Amino acid sequence: MTRSAAVALAAALGRWREATSVAAVTAGAQRVQDELSAMLREQAATCDAEVNALADEVEELTHALADVVSDGARLRWRWAARTGIISTRAAHDRREARRLRSKAIPEPKRLIPEP
Repeated sequence: MTRSAAVALAAALGRWREATSVAAVTAGAQRVQDELSAMLREQAATCDAEVNALADEVEELTHALADVVSDGARLRWRWAARTGIISTRAAHDRREARRLRSKAIPEPKRLIPEP
């Protein structure tokens, strides 16, 4: 074997070792990337489930709040109507009491007779 053939063979062996080393590092990196991807998919699925559960809870609370607000509005309307009726009755009772009082107490006689 000649010196130039030995140098070429040594260079080829160096390139092969380097390529093998790069392939091993690349394979290791691919395994790590696959593991990380699997972990991220699992975390994303868990996060999606939590977000969906929270969204359902928010929707239920929104419906409950709408029911409570609706009930409150109905109660306010009822109390306003009841207050109006009571104030109307009270005004009528005051007028009636004034009318009855004026009938019960005779008018004072006029000091100066009318011509």
